Order: sequence, then C-alpha cells, then structure tokens
Amino acid sequence: MDFAGWNRAYRQFFANTSLATGKPVNVPLGSAAPAPPMVANPARPSRFALEIENLPVAGWLVEVEVDAAYPAKKK
Repeated sequence: MDFAGWNRAYRQFFANTSLATGKPVNVPLGSAAPAPPMVANPARPSRFALEIENLPVAGWLVEVEVDAAYPAKKK
C-alpha cells in the first residue's frame, strides 16, 4: 500500500518533464530533497495501481504490469 513510493518510482522514469518547458523536473525522494530523475522522459503512459493481499514471492513490494509500444519504422 505504498502508493507514494510507487509514484516516486514512476517519476524516476516517466512523466518527469515540465509540460510548459519540456525540461526535467526534480523528483521527490521520500524524506530526502527532490533530485533530478534517473531518466528524463516526457512520456505519460497509462498506469494503474491495485492493492493485493499477497504477492507471489516473499519480500516483493510491488508487481508491475507493462504495455509497451514502439513507433513503426519509417521506410
């Protein structure tokens, strides 16, 4: 149920640029000062969060489902 942690992790790789300027924005890191993202990426892919009682492996904190799309090659 660590939605804040999930959002911090998401912002390290996605939706971490300003819509107005296109420049990277610092990402909150819990109690530490915000820092530059690991990868500057303007993409804002859809996502969802679902809390479940148990994950399949002891010690796992999150399970991530990913849908990826690549642009078609230009001919």
